[in-house]
Amino acid sequence: MNSKAYILGFLCGLAVVVIAGLVLRYIFKKKCLIGSGEYDERQKAIQGTGYKYAYFTALAVILVGGIVESMLNLQWCSLMMLALLGLWISICVFITYCVIRDAYFSLRSRRKHIMIILLIASLVNLGIGLRNTLAYGIIENGQLGLNATNLLTGLCCIYLAAMMLVRTIWERRQEDAE
Repeated sequence: MNSKAYILGFLCGLAVVVIAGLVLRYIFKKKCLIGSGEYDERQKAIQGTGYKYAYFTALAVILVGGIVESMLNLQWCSLMMLALLGLWISICVFITYCVIRDAYFSLRSRRKHIMIILLIASLVNLGIGLRNTLAYGIIENGQLGLNATNLLTGLCCIYLAAMMLVRTIWERRQEDAE
């Protein structure tokens, strides 16, 4: 069981991340046209399907985690880590589907800025994750613990940036071929 100080520290850290994220979103929305939200009807329909796939993916992760724990009596991760794992896997499914179907980027967004932000986020999280892994390890009480959160976030951000980069290169090659 975590102490009250740990829980309060976690909540304060979460609040700082949310506030910083909102401030950065406001700044980048103004300067870089990120999140301008100008999608056509085709893109909105594809995004709806992507949301459906992400939802079912999150349900599957939760179900598999519950089955592994209850039927196999194997507690391989903490509940918070399972929730974050389901969250990141479903986000990756949504963004991958939308990027492949050309429905992730709005008509006015600048892909380069989005990819740079994801790469910076991945480097920061991988750095923190490696530091935490070396200092504390990622296994807590025989389970994958919260120290693996930054590693998971970093890996997912780098995957998403790579997915967007591959799509951008593919589109440029298609344009050059025409």
